[in-house]
Amino acid sequence: CKLAAFLKNYPDITLRVFFSRELEDLEFLRFFPELKCLQINLFELKSLNGLRYLPKNLKSLAIGETRSKALSLEILERFK
Repeated sequence: CKLAAFLKNYPDITLRVFFSRELEDLEFLRFFPELKCLQINLFELKSLNGLRYLPKNLKSLAIGETRSKALSLEILERFK
């Protein structure tokens, strides 16, 4: 992924993912293991489990409204 390769050199730049009807999970984050700032606005999001690919020293994470009211937030514990 070209974007992931570019952002590898700029880990403090925020990646903003928004308004995609095709994305229901965050598995694409496997391409961004050094990302430190993420903003997600995916209304159709069904799982946050893809956050496991991000470093534990994540500096910034913003998650917007989703259709699902039953998203597990357990994965967020790794970012203490």
